[in-house]
Amino acid sequence: LIGLLTTTLHADMRIKSDFKMEGLVGLMNMEGTVDYMISGDKAKTVNNMKMTNKVMKFLGAGKPTETAEIIRIDKEVFWELEMKDKKYKEQTFAQVRADIEKSLADSKKAKAKHLKDHPEDSLSFKTTFDVRKSGKTETIAGHATEQYFITIETYGKSSEGGEGKMEIMMDTWLAKEIDNSEQVKFSMSLSEKL
Repeated sequence: LIGLLTTTLHADMRIKSDFKMEGLVGLMNMEGTVDYMISGDKAKTVNNMKMTNKVMKFLGAGKPTETAEIIRIDKEVFWELEMKDKKYKEQTFAQVRADIEKSLADSKKAKAKHLKDHPEDSLSFKTTFDVRKSGKTETIAGHATEQYFITIETYGKSSEGGEGKMEIMMDTWLAKEIDNSEQVKFSMSLSEKL
């Protein structure tokens, strides 16, 4: 995550982020912007993304795509919009709750089946977090910010001998004086409804 811009106007909040993702042997390399807006019990997120991997670009996936999601807590609905195709999908909070419950049930079944088929297999995980200041400062949207590098590493090991590591690295600019109470309030209201 590179660059964080936040402005607050009349109890409304807007967060603009530029990002660049690299990894998985370059297969999932992408970059783009995310524009997140909150106003009371409504939120809108607009994503502009494009694949930057040479193979994906050659196959035609390098063109920018724009999608949006609108959340209306008052109407208990999500709308997902595909700008280019002029399509949208509506999902109610009740449908989302049902999907979450089904996913949890399916996950429990899959875990039980795996343990039945591989009773001797067990997995262990260890996650580490590292947060470092770069020492760089910058004024973004009138706010004094500091650059931080955040690294999250998860190590997994199986009793059958398999092991692996996933690493997530973020570069972000943070400001102390920004009021994000609208974002917290919206998130809490959405969590309660779901």
